[in-house]
Amino acid sequence: MNKKIKFIVLLIILVCLIFSIIRMGYLSEIPKFELPLLITCTGQTPGYLTMYTLTKKLKIESINDPLVTPRKMKDKGYKTMIVVMAASLKGLGAAGLNQQEELERCNLVFKKAKELGIKIIGAHIGGEARRNAIADKFITPFAPQCDYLLILAEGNKDDLFTKIAEENKIPINILETFAELPAVITAMFK
Repeated sequence: MNKKIKFIVLLIILVCLIFSIIRMGYLSEIPKFELPLLITCTGQTPGYLTMYTLTKKLKIESINDPLVTPRKMKDKGYKTMIVVMAASLKGLGAAGLNQQEELERCNLVFKKAKELGIKIIGAHIGGEARRNAIADKFITPFAPQCDYLLILAEGNKDDLFTKIAEENKIPINILETFAELPAVITAMFK
């Protein structure tokens, strides 16, 4: 009887461990990235401010520039760029950009990042509220160009990011809650 109880307890622990690993997403190890860090966005989504505020709170030095240009990237010597991917019509209007101009800017930024060897972390932290046809115009061309994807599960209900990661062999970390983000960001830069 005692052996049966031990076996059942071990089996339960094993099952819980397996579910914990599955829940953590597709990535078993969080990669390390170098500073200096640029935080920017596609589609002028306000999520870049959230990411910037979080890095400051975690005492990770970063530069916040939602309108970064290739020339600015070259001059600053960035090693890593976090790009929060989504779109905000209000943000585009405030920046004085239309969708086409923003797409062109983003294309140039991604091209320059690749040219300079800057590692690109694509993030979608706005959840389902930041996923729609307009937002996807600022996600689907750029997510496949990332070196790593950091995604809030709520924004991946259609598995868009999972498919992009699998098709392009990009490591991905899907977070169940926003509360998991600080630990992941810390692990990436400290």
